[in-house]
Amino acid sequence: MRSRWYHPPTLHTASSGEKKAGWLELFYDLVFVAAFIRLGDGLAQHWSLEGFVAFSAVFVPIWLAWIGFSYYANRFTIDDFTHRALVFGQMFAVGAMAIYAPDVLNGRPERFALSFAVAQAVVAGLYFRAWKHHEARDYSVYWGGVFAFGAVLWAVSVLCPPQVAYLLWAIAIGGILSSPIGRRSRTLEERYPIDHEHLSERFGLLTLIVLGESFVKVISNISPEMADMHVLGQAALTRSSPARSGGSTSTTWRAHGSSRRGSPRCSGSSPTSPRSSASRPLAWR
Repeated sequence: MRSRWYHPPTLHTASSGEKKAGWLELFYDLVFVAAFIRLGDGLAQHWSLEGFVAFSAVFVPIWLAWIGFSYYANRFTIDDFTHRALVFGQMFAVGAMAIYAPDVLNGRPERFALSFAVAQAVVAGLYFRAWKHHEARDYSVYWGGVFAFGAVLWAVSVLCPPQVAYLLWAIAIGGILSSPIGRRSRTLEERYPIDHEHLSERFGLLTLIVLGESFVKVISNISPEMADMHVLGQAALTRSSPARSGGSTSTTWRAHGSSRRGSPRCSGSSPTSPRSSASRPLAWR
């Protein structure tokens, strides 16, 4: 029986059988959705070409952090305490990236870069575990080296001025993005086929969570306007009802109008007029 505290990862390929996303992966996605929303809030405050470029420079690393772990989870099956501790460590690093993302838009990228370096180092550590236990060692060495190289560059960028730091970011990101199309990567993929069904499920779940959280964000932002529309609609309904008494109609419009322009008066009517105010049109003056 395997220990829940520590056991070797098991290689998973397309021929290994069905694999479903676990609870840890779902919770992992929620952390990234929060990071995306936080990043979107920062873009809303810097709506310009320069702000969009900075937004892209921050979004891509967050996205690559999700990609790095998701592909590892697709390749290896493991659920012990050590694995969970490493994954939660990367979650905290991603949370720090979300917190410090606005700093990048304001020209202070150091803490964001350090957070992403930690996130990449965790993925490299996960591959190192697989290499240590002789599970697809060539695959583990290749991708562990890719993420370790990126982690080193991002960590070094913390000590560099912003111009040099951004250059190191570009080199590190370019190395990760170009790695899947290399000859070595294609050879490893043929040797260890990807479980595309599990990977499609992971992308689909993340997309659904992002859409759901975006919907909640939109609703929460428009709720005050919706409340005002409800008041206006109720007032309009009261105004258009001819069966109501003149006193109730006049009172409703006086109360609604006084909250906007003070105490309104109606032309052609007086408090002592014997005629019903409902029989005369209302003209604000």
